[in-house]
Amino acid sequence: MVEIAPTSGLAARSLANAYRLSERYNDAIRWFETSIKLDPNLVGAHNGLGNCHRETGNFAAAIAVYQNALALDPSSAEILYNLAIVHVDMGRFDDALAIAEQALKEQPDAAWAHLARGKALAVKRVTKKHWQHTRKESNSIPPMSAASCCWLE
Repeated sequence: MVEIAPTSGLAARSLANAYRLSERYNDAIRWFETSIKLDPNLVGAHNGLGNCHRETGNFAAAIAVYQNALALDPSSAEILYNLAIVHVDMGRFDDALAIAEQALKEQPDAAWAHLARGKALAVKRVTKKHWQHTRKESNSIPPMSAASCCWLE
């Protein structure tokens, strides 16, 4: 087995991205963290790390990492999009909408921001309708989550 040990943040981030694309999230997380240690200002490494945490369901960690990335690049529509989508995944639709609106203020033409806003609105509407329908049927809270609306991905 060949041991790879990048010594630059960019090289470590490239290796992390390769692992992320092959869905080897634990390896990707390790190399994104290495990339950030080597170069704390690599916004893309923070964003990639957040994406891996989101993919593995570690939403609290994803939010923390995206917030670190936003500290480095406050107007990044892509990072704001990712942060909004974590909130959609958690069922926090109003928070997701607020983040998308913030992104649209920063970059009114950013497709990422429009997409985040659309996903938050769509899932909120579908979830609300499902909840209302199910409540009428059984008078209980339905087992509906943002994750069950996978057709939005």
